[in-house]
Amino acid sequence: MYKINKRLLFLSTVTVICILTATIFLITNTMNASPKRIRSINGWIPYWDQATAITSVKNNPEVFNEISPFWYDATKSGYIKPLNNSEDPQIIKYAQNNKLTLTPLISNEFSSSLISTIVNDPVLMQNHIQNIVNKVITQNYSGIDLDYENVLPSDKEAFTIFVQKLANALHEKNKLLYVTLTSKTTATEHPGQDYKAIGEAADKVRIMAYDYSWSTSSPGPIAPVDWVNNIISYTTSVINPNKIELGIPDYGYNWSGSKGIGIDYLQAINTATRYNIKVTNDPKSGPHYSYSDIKGNHTVWFENKASIQPLLDLVNKYNLNGISIWSLGGEDPKIYTAINAKFPSIVEIARLNK
Repeated sequence: MYKINKRLLFLSTVTVICILTATIFLITNTMNASPKRIRSINGWIPYWDQATAITSVKNNPEVFNEISPFWYDATKSGYIKPLNNSEDPQIIKYAQNNKLTLTPLISNEFSSSLISTIVNDPVLMQNHIQNIVNKVITQNYSGIDLDYENVLPSDKEAFTIFVQKLANALHEKNKLLYVTLTSKTTATEHPGQDYKAIGEAADKVRIMAYDYSWSTSSPGPIAPVDWVNNIISYTTSVINPNKIELGIPDYGYNWSGSKGIGIDYLQAINTATRYNIKVTNDPKSGPHYSYSDIKGNHTVWFENKASIQPLLDLVNKYNLNGISIWSLGGEDPKIYTAINAKFPSIVEIARLNK
C-alpha cells in the first residue's frame, strides 16, 4: 500500500508540475503576443528612409500586424529589380519573430508602357509572374504587394488577367496577393483598373486615399474627409469591405509658387515653429498654415492625429478590414494613440462589454 501511494504521489506531483509549466508558458506567450485587433494595420516602409520607418514599427509593437517595405521595381524584361536597402535580413527576421504579415511592395514607377509591355505578351507575363512567385518563396515572404499604377484603359482586361494569374500562382504556394489601387469615386476614373475583378482575385486591396492635392496642384488638403468618404462609398459598392485597407497619409506638402515639395509631420511642425506661425487645425481637411521667407510665399498642408481620426472613423463606419499608412517615419507619434482608441483589441472589447 505504501508503494502504491508513493507512486500516486509521484504521478500527482509530475501532473501538477506539468500543469504549472503549461500555465506559465501560456501566460508568458499571451503577455508577449500582440493583441489581436478588430482591424488590420499595415505600414508601408520607404527604402529611402527605412531605418526611421522600421523604428516606428518597433516603437509601436502593439499596433502593427503587417508591414510592406518598398523593395522592388518591375522591369520591361519581366525581372524584378531590388531597390536600395531591399531584402534587409533584420527586417525580415523582425517580421517573422513578431508574426507580422510581410508583403514587400513591387512598383512600376508609374510607367504605363512598362505594364502594357508585360501584360500584352503572354510569355513575358508568365515569366514575370514566375519571377514574383520565386522571389516570394526564396525570401519566405507572406506574399507581395502589387503597386502598378497608371494602367492604360486599353490594358484593363489584360491587366486583370495578369492579376488573376498572379493570384492563382501565389495561392498555389499558400502565399498572399495584395493589390494597391489608385483611389476613385466612380467607375470612370482610372479605368485601367477593374476594381471589382481585382477585388475578387486579390486577398486584399489597399486604396490610396490621398493626394487630393499634390506636388503640381494648387495648395490644399491631402485627404479631406468628404472626398475619402466618397472613395470608400464607391469602393465598397464593388469590393467586399473585408478585403479593403484604406490608405492613410501621414505626410504633407510645402508649396511655393506652382511647386509642392513633400514633407513629413515633423518638418511641417518644425517649420511652423521656426517662423512662429500658428497652425490652423481643421479635422475635416487637415492642418495648414502659410508663411514667407527669402524664397517667397509658402503654403503648407499636412496630416496629424486630429486629421487622421475622422479617417479612422470612416474605416469603422464602413467596417473595412483595416488601414495602410503611407509612409512610416516622421509621422505624428500621436496617431498611434488614435489608432489604439479607434481600433481596440478583441480583449479590450470583451472587457468593456462585461
